[in-house]
Amino acid sequence: MSIRGGVDIARARLARRSTGVALGLALSFELGVALLERAQGHVGAADRALSGGAFGVALPLVGYFLVGRACAGASSKEAVAPLSRHGMDRYALTLGLTVPPALLASIFAAFSSVVVLLVTRGTGDAGLLADALTSSWIGLVAGAAYVVAFMGASAYGRGGRGRSWLLAADFVLGAGSSFLAFPWPKAHIRNLLGGSATLELSQAGALGALLGTSFAFLLLGTLRNQR
Repeated sequence: MSIRGGVDIARARLARRSTGVALGLALSFELGVALLERAQGHVGAADRALSGGAFGVALPLVGYFLVGRACAGASSKEAVAPLSRHGMDRYALTLGLTVPPALLASIFAAFSSVVVLLVTRGTGDAGLLADALTSSWIGLVAGAAYVVAFMGASAYGRGGRGRSWLLAADFVLGAGSSFLAFPWPKAHIRNLLGGSATLELSQAGALGALLGTSFAFLLLGTLRNQR
C-alpha cells in the first residue's frame, strides 16, 4: 500500500539520534524563554512564553526540521522516488510521508506547552489544568498544521526549497494581522492562543483557516508530485 510505504520511509529517516537531540534543544530553548518570562513578571508570563518561544519560534523550526529529515533534505517528490520508481502512487506516498513527522510535531507541541505552563505558573495555580488542556489541543493541531504545510511546500523549488520559503514567509508575514498574514500558520495559531486576530477572525474561524490553508498547501504539493 502506497501510504504505508510513505509512512515507513519517514519513520526510518526520523528514527535517528539527531532527531531526539533536535527536539531536546527545542524544548531547552522553550524552557529558557519560559524562565526569562517568569523572571520579568509572573502576570502574563505563560502567554508570552507560549506565543513567543514555544509556538512562535520553536514549533515552526521543529516542523521544518522534521519535514526536512523525512524528505532526506530533498523535495517531497525526490523523497518518495525510491518507491515511486516501482510503480507506487506518488500522491499516496507523499501523504504517508507526512504522517510520522506530523504526529511527532503534534506530540512535541502538546507536551512542551504543558511544560512551559508549569514553569511559568507553577503547580499551585488554580487554572493550570484547564489552560494545560487548552494549550495541549492547540499544540496537537498546530504541530500537525505546520508539518502538513511544510510537506506541501516541499514539492516546490530545487531540493524542496519551498519549505524554506514558507518558513520565512511564516515568520515575516504571519506576524501581521492583515490579508497578507492569512495563508500562514503563525497568524492563526496566535489567534487560538488569545492573541491578535487576522482579519478579525473568531477563534473557530482561525482554527478553520489554519487547517484549511495547511491542507491546501499539502494538496497543491501532492498534485505537483503527480506530474
